[in-house]
Amino acid sequence: MRVPMETGHVGPYEAILGDGFALLHPHVRRAHQAPLAAKGTVDVEHGRHRWAPLMIRLMKLPAAGRSQAVRLDVSAAGAELAWMRQIGASVLRTRQYATGLLLVERSGIGRVVFGLAVDHGALLYRQRSMSVAGVHLPAFISPRVSASVSPVASGWRVSVAVEWRARLLCRYAGISVPYENGDLASARASLRLDSGFGASNHGFPASILLMLAAGVFVSGVRDLVASARWASALTDPFRRYRPWFYAAAIYNLAWGIAVVAIPGTFMRIAGLHLTGAAPLVQVMGMMVGVYAYGYYLLAREPQRYCGLIWIALAGKTFGPIGFLYSAGTGTLPWSFGWVCVFNDLIWWPIFWAFAMRHATRPFSPETAPHI
Repeated sequence: MRVPMETGHVGPYEAILGDGFALLHPHVRRAHQAPLAAKGTVDVEHGRHRWAPLMIRLMKLPAAGRSQAVRLDVSAAGAELAWMRQIGASVLRTRQYATGLLLVERSGIGRVVFGLAVDHGALLYRQRSMSVAGVHLPAFISPRVSASVSPVASGWRVSVAVEWRARLLCRYAGISVPYENGDLASARASLRLDSGFGASNHGFPASILLMLAAGVFVSGVRDLVASARWASALTDPFRRYRPWFYAAAIYNLAWGIAVVAIPGTFMRIAGLHLTGAAPLVQVMGMMVGVYAYGYYLLAREPQRYCGLIWIALAGKTFGPIGFLYSAGTGTLPWSFGWVCVFNDLIWWPIFWAFAMRHATRPFSPETAPHI
């Protein structure tokens, strides 16, 4: 049995489960159909290992505590479901849709893919994969989410666990019940008071980028310190360039994380007032952020990775050219030019100097200087 949503589309859960959707308890089916507004309470528990507090904050997971208020709103958006969940002060907005027999939950540029299963009237979620901007995250760095929704007398019980490297980050469980029809409009109005942009709305994909960046940064700190020590030696022919490449790596990493995490703030500073442009701005931030690793390699082994400078210069040259065209045609405001000044122009002298002196011929171990 497949039940159309109010838009006339079949909902993602009906599409994935097919006839199995009818095997769910009626209360569990109700919890996955739009329109829906519900309230309840949950108990939230945090993991105890040393990385848990930082990762909980990065992922915008709810604070620990018992009997925290829950508010839920689900609405149909074509063949998708738009979810708005609030636990205490934490708010998360996502979209869910079906891809074959899998459920995809989207938040900003992040995607989590779940497999669904029916078990004695309950619905089980098991994470299959996670990606950011279409890039699949390896299992060793990706948090793992599992969940279940089971029936109770007047509603349903939700249980969610978030783990990282087989260690608990956050677990919460509690009971929710739907609002009565007369309370539905007021409940939705109350929920939408929190609809302004905030980090919690898009915090999940931003947190993944933060964790990836932190992992790369922390793993390379000792190498950076060691490299900086011998880079100052008078015999190092690249001592002029290394600090600039280190600075570029740090700048790109910080700039990329900030733009992905708070695109609204960046858009206001840059004078961008384009409706719906936040996801595009986040993708731009991610692209800038991944350049940091290339600069890190250049700082460590300039001769070996000298060819990367041409990729950097391509971006720092075509970027300003594209800006001039867009500003000249009115697509971008001229105030956006300050982004090009700091992202591109100030790096030109040292980058071009390195490129013309050290990157005009292929790297050869026999001709490389001994440092």
